[in-house]
Amino acid sequence: MKKLVIFGFDGTLADTAPGILYCFNTTAVAMGYEPVEHSALYGVIGTPLEYGFKTLFNMSDDEIEYAVKNYSKLYSQKGKEMFTVYDGIYDALRDLKKSGFKLAIATQKHRMFTTDMLENYDAADVFDAVCATDVGTNLTKSHLLLQACEQTGVSVEESVLVGDGTIEANGAEEIGMDFLAVLYGWGFRTKEETEKWISYSDHFHLIFYDYCANSRLTLAAEKLRSQLTIFSNLYETQAEPQHNIGQMHKQIFEAYKNGEIAKAGDLMKQHLEDSLQYALSCL
Repeated sequence: MKKLVIFGFDGTLADTAPGILYCFNTTAVAMGYEPVEHSALYGVIGTPLEYGFKTLFNMSDDEIEYAVKNYSKLYSQKGKEMFTVYDGIYDALRDLKKSGFKLAIATQKHRMFTTDMLENYDAADVFDAVCATDVGTNLTKSHLLLQACEQTGVSVEESVLVGDGTIEANGAEEIGMDFLAVLYGWGFRTKEETEKWISYSDHFHLIFYDYCANSRLTLAAEKLRSQLTIFSNLYETQAEPQHNIGQMHKQIFEAYKNGEIAKAGDLMKQHLEDSLQYALSCL
């Protein structure tokens, strides 16, 4: 019998993407970087800011330290106001509370921003525990989940995490907690989006084979990829691997376009090795 329901925040309770994108891009552009598209946030929302700036803009450690401070200032001024709570969430929380469940939040979002948003939505009183990160700390999802259990006095076995991403799913799995996935947030994509992504990923590689003008090579590659897709589908349905693969594809293409053939080859080898590790982790 479950006694505690723990929620992620970004992409689970609220769509905070507009404010997050605004702060990422405003900070990065001021530092000389190009802004990213809305879709780039897949796999980044809900993670520490340091990971976000490294993944989206490939910043150095010194740049990231400055970027995080500037992002936090922007978010406290404007970003935290740019969010909407998903339809039905407020009623669902009240119903769970009336049914006797304890409720908690476990998020890697900064505590100050999380509590401010809850107060703005008049929902702070619904939760028995709000477990978030403080400035200068990057607690893992599993650590935050254990905090929620400790603060509410409920065991891991009697708790369930509701979230929208693989980071949350993995965090729950690490400590043996049950996990319920929501499909409307940022961590998991729809069936149509996933099918489109897999088609794009396959064609990226086939373009290189076609460019070699070797019909036998292209035919062999097509047959091989049709078999490999069975394995790649295991991890390419997840937002974080999709984002990482997309970034690697971009680096390979840029190197090739700039005539850096050796670099493109090295990146492709690394990309294939990473894909192998993704597949093995799923198996």
